[in-house]
Amino acid sequence: DSLGGDVSSAMEIGRLIRAKHATAIVWQNSRCASACVLVVAGAADRITIGPVVIHRPYFSASPSEQSYTDTQKQFVGLRDVVRSYLQEMNVSVVLWDTMTSINPSDAHALTGEEMKNFGLFGVDPVEDEMRRQGHAKALGITIEEYLQREALAKQRCVLPNTGDAANPDELATSMLCNQNVMSGAK
Repeated sequence: DSLGGDVSSAMEIGRLIRAKHATAIVWQNSRCASACVLVVAGAADRITIGPVVIHRPYFSASPSEQSYTDTQKQFVGLRDVVRSYLQEMNVSVVLWDTMTSINPSDAHALTGEEMKNFGLFGVDPVEDEMRRQGHAKALGITIEEYLQREALAKQRCVLPNTGDAANPDELATSMLCNQNVMSGAK
């Protein structure tokens, strides 16, 4: 649960989370606002059930303390740093463009579709690739064979669609099916 904070600190926390291959979860009854989105971006796994709220970053210096040119330089510098960070974390840099289009007083809660499009939900693609390669190696098969088995498991081993309360027997059957297909058992 975070209402935001310092952009640089959020990116530093995001990098620490990434180094640990950790998961960031925004629970349904919590909120991730402002700079918090950069922490979520750093996670290897991103589970965003609760609201993720974005807006244009703002500077704490009053307008009388800085000229337009100085503020512009500061804004461009921040843009470059954040866009570079988003690329490093395999998150769409369009997130920055969207953030900067929203006045800080008009914060916007991202929709599920927006979070998926920005890359803020699910497993980071590089992390996902590393995991699949590791699983394939552990099974002694090529990545191509692993992907074929994965597709077959999705066809054969359908998880029960029962909402919040899955039937334990159906879930166990689906998981066993998946395990058998992935291990190569017929």
